[in-house]
Amino acid sequence: MKQEEDEHDEHYGEEEEKESENEEEDGGEVGEEENGDEQNNNKDAEMEELEKEYMNLRHQEQDILKNLKGHKDEDLLKGQAVKDQKALWDKAPEFRFLLQKAFSSSHGLPQEPVRSLFCDSHEGVNAAYSDLVDSSRELWTH
Repeated sequence: MKQEEDEHDEHYGEEEEKESENEEEDGGEVGEEENGDEQNNNKDAEMEELEKEYMNLRHQEQDILKNLKGHKDEDLLKGQAVKDQKALWDKAPEFRFLLQKAFSSSHGLPQEPVRSLFCDSHEGVNAAYSDLVDSSRELWTH
């Protein structure tokens, strides 16, 4: 009988060990699940932070692009203004040469007392000479 009791105790002890192992495994699974939830929460938090950072970078990039496009338009206007200014400066000597010819020719007009004789000889000559003098004065004053 003693042997049967020992076998029964051994068998019963084995069952208890198996149950405690199962409980440990179940408890371990619960602990693992909690660990997994924490890890998922951490990953979710990291993901949210990364998404926020990504959106911030994206907004910064868009702001920079808008800024560059704005500068592009300003640069185009400045470039056109410089181009126009250069054209004016290129034309200035040409105008000077044309005016120089006209002024040099006007110096060849008769001076007093010949001018009075010349202008008095015909009324049309006097009017033309007066217009020429007035035009010359306007050019010099502007």
